[in-house]
Amino acid sequence: MKRQLAILFIGIAGLLSVPLSAQEVLIHSHNDYLQQQPFYHAYSYRASSIEADIFATPFNDELRVAHNLFDLPSAPTLDDAYLKPLINLFQQNESRVWKDSDQLLTLLIDIKVDMCFPLKKLIAKLEYNPEVFDSTVNPYAVRVVISGDRPNAANFYKYPSCISFDGSHTDYTQEQLERISMISLNLSDYTRWDGKGSLSAADRQKLTEVIAKVHSLGKPIRFWGTPDSEEAWAIFHTLGIDYINTNMPEACAAFFGLLPL
Repeated sequence: MKRQLAILFIGIAGLLSVPLSAQEVLIHSHNDYLQQQPFYHAYSYRASSIEADIFATPFNDELRVAHNLFDLPSAPTLDDAYLKPLINLFQQNESRVWKDSDQLLTLLIDIKVDMCFPLKKLIAKLEYNPEVFDSTVNPYAVRVVISGDRPNAANFYKYPSCISFDGSHTDYTQEQLERISMISLNLSDYTRWDGKGSLSAADRQKLTEVIAKVHSLGKPIRFWGTPDSEEAWAIFHTLGIDYINTNMPEACAAFFGLLPL
């Protein structure tokens, strides 16, 4: 199997003329809360970005992590699933995510409904633990990035340093870019490729151009709505996509030879 993966890597790298060693592999655990062990599973494989969808609820005015409204009654709270585990880890690991590494972690919070109330609640929680969630206090702090229903970009500057934002396009002012941590785009806007076979030359060109555009802004790029397979991960990496979007962080980490904790 390893020999087959090596051959696949070499073939794709030669096809695109981009060495696989050219950049670090960053794994984004998409819809992480659907994992059998949310947070801990992705954390154990050193995922660089972990995604949680949140809803404000009438249950003690809490924020809960779920894919849709129907799951809310049994859904875990954001505190229990993500914030408390992170706080505990920072207490154990000398104010960083991994005791043996300076690697940073992004917690991508996708606000699903009515941005104002859940964002206000979230900020209050984060500001209570600035050494864990504010990089101006601790350079190793978790980067909490707001996606989904987010404020208008013109208002990004109004929000505190414990949060930043997920960009959804490439036309931002310099002031707005200062509050953006990453840019996430819909893959289907550039290609209908399903992860099987080769990308067409035209689609490869479109992806190459938008990746270069995002990088010229000084931001990492992630695509969502992506095929989730070994072949797709390899091609995305050779194209220079920074965050590999996957619902299978363990398999993706194994594919790239990343060792678990």
